[in-house]
Amino acid sequence: MLIVRELAEGVRRPGALLRAIDGISRKMLTQTLRDLERDGSVTRTIYAQAPPKVEYTPCSDSRKEQDSWCRLRDLHCEGERREKQRRRMAASLRYPQ
Repeated sequence: MLIVRELAEGVRRPGALLRAIDGISRKMLTQTLRDLERDGSVTRTIYAQAPPKVEYTPCSDSRKEQDSWCRLRDLHCEGERREKQRRRMAASLRYPQ
């Protein structure tokens, strides 16, 4: 889900994805990106230059599909926000001021 969220922002290089997603290994990132590419969810563009440059872009054959990417990203962000709020509430109940 984190990779999907990052790709919803637009074109990303693997190094940028590694920096943006805490705790993911290069191997896991590569494997997941290849799976998403195989499923038709992302497009992998390789530029013939030295050193080679690779970019990943979410496939957006239609505006509806792009909207789905954005909704997934928004749902994930909302879930993170609620989890942080829940943790703050639990901490305040355990350790009242």
